[in-house]
Amino acid sequence: MSGENRPPPATDPAISRGIAVLLHAIASAAKGDRLSVAAARAELVALANTTENFEAQLTTAIVDRLVPSFLNATRDEIEQAVRVDISRHVTNPIFLAKIEPWGRA
Repeated sequence: MSGENRPPPATDPAISRGIAVLLHAIASAAKGDRLSVAAARAELVALANTTENFEAQLTTAIVDRLVPSFLNATRDEIEQAVRVDISRHVTNPIFLAKIEPWGRA
């Protein structure tokens, strides 16, 4: 095994960390571990706040890593599935963080 099928690592450490945290969030959600999901989402939001164009870079990096593993799926299909999870674990928590608390309702 020469490792020739391995995707190149993400060059930005925030993106590399984002990949690991997003996959952890997905696995934790599947197990029903809400505390781990919340912690992962908080870390993803923090990474997104410190990295320009985080969601797009994260999408590209994860898709690049998954394409060789899913021979029966097109790149577009994989990208669409990844975007759903990024929306769920990154975009939506960022949106919710911007909403005013009930104190002013």
